[in-house]
Amino acid sequence: MQPLTLYVNNMECNDASGKGIAAALLEEFAHRGVLAEKRMSMGSDGALIMTGKHNGVAAIIQHENPHMVNVHCVAHRLALCTSQAAAKIPYMQKHQQILTYLFYYFKGSSKREMRLKHIQDILDDPCLTIKEIHSVRGLSYFNALTTVFRTLDSVLTYLAELHSTGKDPIASGLKKKVKLDLCVADLMKVKAMKSPHCKLLQEHLQPSKFKGQHDITSINFNLKNLTATFIDALIDNILTRFP
Repeated sequence: MQPLTLYVNNMECNDASGKGIAAALLEEFAHRGVLAEKRMSMGSDGALIMTGKHNGVAAIIQHENPHMVNVHCVAHRLALCTSQAAAKIPYMQKHQQILTYLFYYFKGSSKREMRLKHIQDILDDPCLTIKEIHSVRGLSYFNALTTVFRTLDSVLTYLAELHSTGKDPIASGLKKKVKLDLCVADLMKVKAMKSPHCKLLQEHLQPSKFKGQHDITSINFNLKNLTATFIDALIDNILTRFP
């Protein structure tokens, strides 16, 4: 017998509480004739609504089958542990803040997004949208870093353009935060450390590989120490949160 993953239905819940979601699920089970003893396990993102001891979805469904196993999604657990481990490292904490600032700056104005895309076209950069970092999505941090690096020349050009007008103090502030001697070198370090292909990225993400119009200063790569610090924090977090 080979296990399969099948999507039965995509339901819309008008009541997003634990009781409301549980009621919708139980109604769907009844409609499809799924007996309580056949519900062997339930997986979720670990939110209180899903896993609460009394009014969580799993607890309510377990009233009909106490033997049903409640599983906190492994991917979500790993994402939580990695994000919290990264928060203990100044390099990562700094870049998460910078990337978050950039995301909300461009997200807040369609005019800014359109201008950035126009600059990307002119500079022959990939037409990418700045991505948001999600604490429960395992690769969101790495994807956000990758996006900024791939279109870094356009981002710096846009911020410099707005800074020169003196009419956008937020752009001027971001320009300082994303300045090369503060952000770019560290961006490369963190990107290499977060990638599953650290050695390849370490070789690739060097100043000579960056073809933009903005100069990049030399990089003091200390990948080994950064990686060791992150791994130690990650292991400690996993053992503490999920013994």
